[in-house]
Amino acid sequence: CEEAVDVALIGGGAQGLQSAYELFTRGYKCLVITEGSVGTGQSLHMHGYMHRGYLWGSAPHVKLMNESASQYVEVFKQLGVPFSTESKYFMLKNEAEYERFAKIWLSTGLPHHRLEHAPVHQPEHKDAVFVAINDYTFDNKAYIDALAQMCLPMIMHGEVKSLEKQGDELVQLTVKTLRGKVRVQPKYVVIAAGVATSSVLERISFSEETKSSFKANKTFENLQNAQSLHMICIRGPTGVLPPVTLIAPGLGFIVMSHIINNPWTGKRETLAYFTPLVPSMEVSHSALPGVAEAEVVPKIVRTGLEQFAAAFPEVNLQALEFHVYAGWKQENPLAYPSYSGTRACPAPLLGTIDNIANLSICMPSVFPFVIHNARQVPGRVRSYLASKQQQQQQQESGQQPQQQQQQHTEEERFSSYPKVVEVGSLRCFDESAKFLSWKQVTALYPPATTAS
Repeated sequence: CEEAVDVALIGGGAQGLQSAYELFTRGYKCLVITEGSVGTGQSLHMHGYMHRGYLWGSAPHVKLMNESASQYVEVFKQLGVPFSTESKYFMLKNEAEYERFAKIWLSTGLPHHRLEHAPVHQPEHKDAVFVAINDYTFDNKAYIDALAQMCLPMIMHGEVKSLEKQGDELVQLTVKTLRGKVRVQPKYVVIAAGVATSSVLERISFSEETKSSFKANKTFENLQNAQSLHMICIRGPTGVLPPVTLIAPGLGFIVMSHIINNPWTGKRETLAYFTPLVPSMEVSHSALPGVAEAEVVPKIVRTGLEQFAAAFPEVNLQALEFHVYAGWKQENPLAYPSYSGTRACPAPLLGTIDNIANLSICMPSVFPFVIHNARQVPGRVRSYLASKQQQQQQQESGQQPQQQQQQHTEEERFSSYPKVVEVGSLRCFDESAKFLSWKQVTALYPPATTAS
């Protein structure tokens, strides 16, 4: 079976779906190829939180993140995705750090106001300054579901086995689906495969003489490191678990909270993602297993549980449920210096590979940069197709190729889609995830002094 499309996107997470949405609304015929259910993988780790740049404290970086966040507000309104700026707080170590950050926030237009009382218990940090900030939280499941429904006719469930290259172009993708092999013939290819990016790139049919230059490409340099992060997902009644979002490097954790309608119980609850900022495993990107899940380290989980209990001593822990998992996060290169004590300002990656003219690689690093990358993809596709059209016209008229000039071609909306479609389950959080009581989770991850 063969299918011809304008753009083939490899990866059914937030980056792949958002890029497909941007392309489709501009008239391109797209195909989203995903091995698992859409919205799984690293998209499960988004936590429904959108930074505007408060954390990193670098003016150029704040500007870029704030612009991306504003674009996402437009998307949320278009798709009907609930979002909020309420109850978001930032902890700074002392007055001097507050003054340094406040100056940057003022110059970049990020609103904040200083709090008289701390939103969490922190007796050991008497010099700390807490401020209310205007980051966004959003319904992660509603966002993925809305994108998936929009992209539903374009989704193919299968594994890309090979990418065939002729000259400087990718001309065919061989996809293994439940109904057999499909040969996809795209005009342009976008890889939005997250931790599987290196694995997908390795499947390109390079000749031996070009593999060395491929390995030395700048995009591969940008994929050098990945770090595992631990998440403790906590849910409970809204009257028990306060919907507080707090960025607190000084306390050693970040907690991001939402008010949700539990899809399994139908009840209104608080859902909190608690991330202990503890040094964890780091590997080269090429050594990643190709899946977003990482190995859970019991010591880190126990630290996180103790941090949560200490920060919220008035919360009835027996009324809450806990689910623990770990995932990989790409470490893109430093784009700007960071003043918050974090190792890097995360940078968006929209890369290319030498000797391949019709390929882009999207890796957002943090959620706001998903839209940053996705909004640039149609321009790249348009520029490439315009260049190809110009070359064909010159060849037909017998003219010598001229210097490449970007020109806009009329975009045609396609009404036919690939017939071989296997759709994922459209679930944002795995229904099989096991939530434990406080007694169960503390028994599973006991203190080091009592662990066997």
